[in-house]
Amino acid sequence: MNIARLKNIIAVHVALLSFLMPATAQTVDPPYLHYKSDAWVVHQLESLSLTEKIAQLFTVAVYPDLGETSKSRSMEIISKYSPGGILLMKGSPCESAGWINDFQKASKIPLLVAVDGEWGLAMRTDSTQRYPYAQALGAIGDTALLYQMGKEIAQQMKLMGI
Repeated sequence: MNIARLKNIIAVHVALLSFLMPATAQTVDPPYLHYKSDAWVVHQLESLSLTEKIAQLFTVAVYPDLGETSKSRSMEIISKYSPGGILLMKGSPCESAGWINDFQKASKIPLLVAVDGEWGLAMRTDSTQRYPYAQALGAIGDTALLYQMGKEIAQQMKLMGI
């Protein structure tokens, strides 16, 4: 992807986001802002070129079930462009976790790992616990049970490196 095309894509994203932003100012700073002055964060940002900073805004979809050719292509993209994250698609738990670890090792900056998993890892990972759909969860009415389910999903994702 050439620089001019990348600049155009970012300009469109900025324009779209400006329309979606609320007109009112936030009265309390969000808690993540204290990381702006963190020494590690400052060092990482200073070490990045403008192109690398822009690449941090992008996420690459990775498909463990497509095999080594797909992994090689994803690895090439991560090594060349240094995206900010990966989006995990279909695969087995062990294979997916292995890919995540390999991509993290290849990345200059730790990757944000995402997954489309509102009903658990089973949406994208085979042989894992499948949880009910959102509509069924809304009908339960037991917030303690929903909290426990969310906690279990989070533990499973943490084990995989998500």
